[in-house]
Amino acid sequence: MEWTENFNQEIKDLLLGGKIDTAYTIDHFRSPMVTEKKIFQTRLNAVVYKGHPLYEKRVLSLEDLREEKLITLNEKFSIFHS
Repeated sequence: MEWTENFNQEIKDLLLGGKIDTAYTIDHFRSPMVTEKKIFQTRLNAVVYKGHPLYEKRVLSLEDLREEKLITLNEKFSIFHS
């Protein structure tokens, strides 16, 4: 077994090009040329400062975040490694 990490698009290109046999991605593949199976799910945490209106909430909804400025990670960051 050989393990390599790369960006999602590069992984997709390698798989469709026949250069690798199996791929693990953090987004959907959306190709009729492959089958996709969910193997696990992870939690994404919101971080707010003490005193923020959402600080005391244990669980946030999308509605809670509607008016907030968000900084998120793009596909180049492997949030699933946490």
